[in-house]
Amino acid sequence: MADVDTDDAISALLRLDFGFFLRFVFRELGGEDQYQHNWHIDAMIRQLERIEEGDNTRLAITIPPRHLKSRTVTVAYTAWRLGHDPSLSFLCISYGQDLAEDHASDCLKIMQSSWYRRALAPSRNEQGPKSIGFQASC
Repeated sequence: MADVDTDDAISALLRLDFGFFLRFVFRELGGEDQYQHNWHIDAMIRQLERIEEGDNTRLAITIPPRHLKSRTVTVAYTAWRLGHDPSLSFLCISYGQDLAEDHASDCLKIMQSSWYRRALAPSRNEQGPKSIGFQASC
């Protein structure tokens, strides 16, 4: 049996498991608090999976502030889906320009990270981060 390269295994998990991907996003972006996985994150992930499967075409997530809604959906899910299908377009709507720009900047930071580019954008690595276009508005 051949040895499994750890980097290849991590890249495969990042491509296949959004929950695993989310942990890398949180680590990359940092923050004051340590990532604490909970059932509400699993519930958000499941609903996002339902959208991918075509079982749901509309989703409103209504949980209190500071429960990772923005980081999970606006930042991580957007980056993850674009890594799988760069032809997709996303509208991420916010109440303020600064927050919209922060979310776009965080998503771009993820998409420019070495682990993301290895796992989800191997064919675009030669183009570099400048090939990713974002526009933020409120």
